[in-house]
Amino acid sequence: LTVQLRTPALIITGEPTLDRVVPVNATREYLRLWPQAQVATLSRTGHLGLITRPVEFAHLVVPFAEEATRDVGAGKRFG
Repeated sequence: LTVQLRTPALIITGEPTLDRVVPVNATREYLRLWPQAQVATLSRTGHLGLITRPVEFAHLVVPFAEEATRDVGAGKRFG
């Protein structure tokens, strides 16, 4: 059984050589569920980019959230 989700998704990983918690290749497996998801790699960090690179993390998340909010406000339906 393969399920594909159509809700907006942003997959953020750290650098493959620095993320020792979850292999980046494993994280990219989420693309099987969210084929239209946006993917970003946060440089110079591993698994905890939200903590180690908060400003850079926000620069990725804020535009994504604003776009998703505009889509919902414009009546775009997901799911």
